[in-house]
Amino acid sequence: MNDVLFTKKEGLAQQAYKQLKSMILSHHLKPGMVVNEAQLQEALGIGRTPVREALLQLSKEQFLIIHPRRGIEIARISPKRIRDIFQMRSLLEPQILRIGMDRIDFAWISKMKEEFIKYTRADFDLSSKDAIELSNLDNEFHMGIVVSIDNYYTNELMESFQDYLTLFRASTQIDVVRFSPSNQEHIAIIDAILSKDIDLACKTLTDHLTRSYEEAIKIVMDTTI
Repeated sequence: MNDVLFTKKEGLAQQAYKQLKSMILSHHLKPGMVVNEAQLQEALGIGRTPVREALLQLSKEQFLIIHPRRGIEIARISPKRIRDIFQMRSLLEPQILRIGMDRIDFAWISKMKEEFIKYTRADFDLSSKDAIELSNLDNEFHMGIVVSIDNYYTNELMESFQDYLTLFRASTQIDVVRFSPSNQEHIAIIDAILSKDIDLACKTLTDHLTRSYEEAIKIVMDTTI
């Protein structure tokens, strides 16, 4: 009986966690917004204990800040966290690509190239829907590189990076994000992979991550988030 109750409680906490995280990543709960537990319980239709457990987990992941007796603040974008993420990505992703390039599915990577090319036309006008799709495409491409070595820990780390970068993209204006240059960089990385030029692929990936970091920091410093 206790095992059944524990499983149900754990399931509700995980449900609350996923829903709250989705609300943060989709910008329904905006950076800097202050809410309370009662509001979140009502919005989710889930009881106090599971919601509190979900909030503690999201606080641990730095998506929100719990202020005792003052409410729950949705975390603002942190320049330091952006720096930390790209520092780790620059250390890990090129090395992962070097190790796992032979295991990357060429049919999949060719399909990725086709998708990026669709967004490079001179007459292309980026919409909100396109921005979301491009963000997902970016995540899929980089995650595809990371999963090539079949390592649980790098997969988990990359997923946490992508969650935060999704939040960052949702918090910025579409026209300031460098979608077009980024698309061309992705295509260049893919071309190097398809030609099996491992040194060029790793260098192109490193350069892409460096430019992405520089642009992200510029956006954070120029935008009130």
